[in-house]
Amino acid sequence: MQGPQSNYWREAASLEYNTLVENGTWEIIDLPHGEKAIGSGWVFRVKHNADSSIEHFKARIIAKGYSQRPGLDYSESFAPTFRPATLCIIMAMSAVEDLELCSVDIMAAFINRDLDEEIYMKQPEGFHIGSRSKVCRLRKSLYGLKQSARQWNKKLHSVLTELGFKRIESDHSMYIYSNGEVCIIVPIYIDDITLTSKSPEAIDKYVQLLSQHFKCRDLGPTRFLLGIAVERDRSTHTLKLHQSQFILDLLEKYNMRDCKPVLTPFLALRVYTLY
Repeated sequence: MQGPQSNYWREAASLEYNTLVENGTWEIIDLPHGEKAIGSGWVFRVKHNADSSIEHFKARIIAKGYSQRPGLDYSESFAPTFRPATLCIIMAMSAVEDLELCSVDIMAAFINRDLDEEIYMKQPEGFHIGSRSKVCRLRKSLYGLKQSARQWNKKLHSVLTELGFKRIESDHSMYIYSNGEVCIIVPIYIDDITLTSKSPEAIDKYVQLLSQHFKCRDLGPTRFLLGIAVERDRSTHTLKLHQSQFILDLLEKYNMRDCKPVLTPFLALRVYTLY
């Protein structure tokens, strides 16, 4: 907060705190006798675009779930995520069949599900209300809790099922909607959702339906997915995945932006053998 970007971080922190309060994530109460409150903390991160330009400053309040007690503060914690091979297949299908690719980001996804357990958390630093004995009694799931990912997955599954999607049994993070005329394939990675279909109208419709249940950001055509840049040439039905900017950033970080390529011992041996 003492740096040149402090105003951006204060704005991001205020936005995060107000979002949680408006969502009813917790209520401020005195810590009951005999109960113990887990800690809270902040995570700050700069989100970048595929070309390394700054997209936005992100602040997140997290619960220090490492101090939770199994059987008391949580029971199940497993949540599925799609297989990398599944995503590659969908990308290949999109390129060959010229399908539309659209990305949607669910904002503060984990706070959309009520908690089954009674958990108390210390108030976030910089936003303390009342006396020292005041703590947050969590009403909804929060990032950092052991059960957060599972609770969010259950909530998202119920919403997608209500909208007519069916989950693939071989990959529980893959959903398909089909009514004989329109087919939409939806791979999900936690709160990053990709919609694939031949019909852009159908994609727009279901993005709007999702927005009625969650606070969403429509990112438009997929250009950046899980840290990987996506480049399409629809005229040749090709799609390229790369991390060129990530590699350049690493070279810059270690002062090797102007380094010269050299042969590795293996390649040098191969060249020598050919001659």
